[in-house]
Amino acid sequence: MPDVVKISFEIGTPLGPRGIDIEVEDVATRLAELVPIAQLITDGFLDASMAHQRAEGREISCQAGCGACCRQYVAISIPEAFYVAEMLSELPEDRRTLYTERMAAITEQLQQEGLLERVLDPTTDRERLLDLPKEYFRLGLACPFLTDESCAIYPHRPTPCRDHNITSPAELCRDPYGNTLVKVPSPLPLSALLSQLTAVRCGGPRVLVPLSQVAAWVDTHRELDQRSWPGPALVEDFVSQLGPPPG
Repeated sequence: MPDVVKISFEIGTPLGPRGIDIEVEDVATRLAELVPIAQLITDGFLDASMAHQRAEGREISCQAGCGACCRQYVAISIPEAFYVAEMLSELPEDRRTLYTERMAAITEQLQQEGLLERVLDPTTDRERLLDLPKEYFRLGLACPFLTDESCAIYPHRPTPCRDHNITSPAELCRDPYGNTLVKVPSPLPLSALLSQLTAVRCGGPRVLVPLSQVAAWVDTHRELDQRSWPGPALVEDFVSQLGPPPG
């Protein structure tokens, strides 16, 4: 049995410091295996933040069947891309085929609209993060995992999707760039921090992968997916991206 290392740390949030304990096996660990930890941290932060919103008299508008936000441009970290691809590989063949065909259809439409090259630009420059999402949303492209206006991979959804919760009226989400949405504060952008960690560990710039292009992107980066590091060291590096403890 591999040794288990307990890693404890504290993070400052708008609601005060939050302590987190993680148990990590001392085994070779891939980038994708960090994602459940990032999801756990994100969910913990958001649970506390949403409880605070409700205590202040504000209700969360997001619910199953309201898929307006699932037509926005979503870019995720490399570890999350590998995680989603691994999840896809474990689905029944008919569902896997459905999602990959939807991704291919999105790719074709982006090509026709002249946006594909910009969407696939791996760097996280200002234009890609601010201007491109508006153009993408204008096309009305539903997320490949959207089924009956609900997320078909909800337990596995990336951290940017977990972060997106609002207290303003849900109908305003039909035009998020023309209306003012009131979002539930999210203390840490875990997807961005996973991207930063990947850049530190593997070299090169920070890279974001469009969720709608995950299958094709991962197919051309299999070698990176197989790289591994000692689990405790990798998690410690990730924790260090979260910033210094409050004090």
